Amino acid sequence: AQAWATMFYALSPRTGAPQRLAAYLQALHAGDPAPGLQTEATAPAAETLVGVPAARANDAIAQFVLARTAPADFVIRLPPDGKTPAIAVRRIAADEYDTRLGELLLRLGNRGTLARTVFRSVPEGSPFTARARVGAALAVLQSGDLLFAAALLDDPAIEQGLDAATGVQLARGLLRLSLPGPGLESLPDALRLERLARARALFAATLDAPCCWLEATHGHVLAMLALQRAGPELLAQARRAYTAAPSNPELAAAMALVHEAEGRTTQARAFWAAAARNLPPGPARSRVLQRMAGGSPP
Repeated sequence: AQAWATMFYALSPRTGAPQRLAAYLQALHAGDPAPGLQTEATAPAAETLVGVPAARANDAIAQFVLARTAPADFVIRLPPDGKTPAIAVRRIAADEYDTRLGELLLRLGNRGTLARTVFRSVPEGSPFTARARVGAALAVLQSGDLLFAAALLDDPAIEQGLDAATGVQLARGLLRLSLPGPGLESLPDALRLERLARARALFAATLDAPCCWLEATHGHVLAMLALQRAGPELLAQARRAYTAAPSNPELAAAMALVHEAEGRTTQARAFWAAAARNLPPGPARSRVLQRMAGGSPP
């Protein structure tokens, strides 16, 4: 946070710091490059940039960033170099912060308990309540409590008020609860098909969403194959996504699965190989290699 605040201060024309930035960088290079503005070695650099004694530099930066007069939305425009776009920044409230932090924790994996705690701090009535509700359910699923996660995700009300990206994440959760796996061996066929149908519908609704159509296409292919609905149209969907992101191993796997479903083993092996090339060493890559060798599915 301090590094971001310092950068904002240094680039904001309201502080006068941009004119002092070159001198600041030179002074910083002449001293100890370790982070922070409070060390003795970086004190001259801090004073050059902020214009106050080094001991008060961080406080001065914080006062500027948190000032009531600071705009809620602002853009810092850098000199055009043909490559760097304008940096757009805005203030966010606690509910949005908690929602985005929870979603980041879910993406990182193995942090389901912490993510659920963060999501539960989002109050009812917030514009982010729907996203947080889905996030909390997915956090329970990630932590391994399948029964509780199923109770949350099987409630149709959880689909209300979702944006496209959250809808895709909800669909992924439903898909996970529909496919064979540990703890799901005795899943009734009727419930499995119901979850697959809901997942397919959520994925299908976001196939053209700019934010997440690639992820939606991958999920849609898996759901359709689980429903035994392979065909030329599904292959075309998978190919469109794979062409847009050929280094994405999930999309390569989707192509392989569609080819397998239609009996094209040679083509499927080529896409399994593409998936393996773009996966780091680990369980996921091992499952793909096992599939290539004719073993169990990934």
